[in-house]
Amino acid sequence: MHTNQISITISIPTIGDNDFLSLAFESALSQIPDDGEIIISDNASNNSNYISSFAQKDPLGRVRIIQQDTRLPMAENWNRCLYAARGKYFLLLSDDDMIVPGFCHKTMAILEDPSVGFASCRVEWINEVGRCFWRTPSLLERETCLNVLLGVFLRKRVILPCATLIRRNDLLSVGGYDVNFGNFADIKAWIEIGSKYPLVGFINESLAMYRERPASLTKVVDDNAWRDCISKVIDFSCDYYPNHANKIRRVGRDFLEYMLSDIKIKRVLNSDINIAFAEIYVWEATKNLP
Repeated sequence: MHTNQISITISIPTIGDNDFLSLAFESALSQIPDDGEIIISDNASNNSNYISSFAQKDPLGRVRIIQQDTRLPMAENWNRCLYAARGKYFLLLSDDDMIVPGFCHKTMAILEDPSVGFASCRVEWINEVGRCFWRTPSLLERETCLNVLLGVFLRKRVILPCATLIRRNDLLSVGGYDVNFGNFADIKAWIEIGSKYPLVGFINESLAMYRERPASLTKVVDDNAWRDCISKVIDFSCDYYPNHANKIRRVGRDFLEYMLSDIKIKRVLNSDINIAFAEIYVWEATKNLP
């Protein structure tokens, strides 16, 4: 493949600590175009031989493995994926998430519209055994980035890396993922990119799956780190949209407290009682919907 022929890069960062990598990889391989590529970034795992074996699973040679000698912060490993990518479009797919058939074709089609900054879709929340216990709500097919941001803070919108396709050059133009924003580095990036375009685009189909599991970072990251990174997103958003700063700060503070409460709930749950968690989460996530 020549560099200028690569349409999309699906990047899968991993530390090799779960049994879901093969599912994430197969979901990508099942729909990657012939002119696409998959990059797996092994972030100093203890399973380098196993991870390297994925490069032999595609006879078309569209799979590349990059390996880090020392463990990198999450967002820095995301950037390693980005800098190694050669596709026109870029998807960040966690090693325990999945995309379903149609994701690549449909999101790429949206980004053919030059007025659209990024393309996303509805998401299914799944547990460790793959059971869906929640779906994100229906979305407007075209919105401004500001409205999307406010929707996220009001818990009317959910924008996740596994469901969001971005032009690689746009990501590079904003410096990739800012490690200073921790787990919210992806939100900072899409705000920077989306604000440069008139609109962002959505597909009202569940084309991605986000896995909720007890060992996820949601439960183990320190509360102060969560508060810090969310506060940085709020401040950054106010700087980007100064005419709407008061509203952003007001709804952003509510979002921050909701997130911290949500994290506390998740820490006491396990996969055996995901149904109870789902009932709480759905109520919280949808109570402000019209």
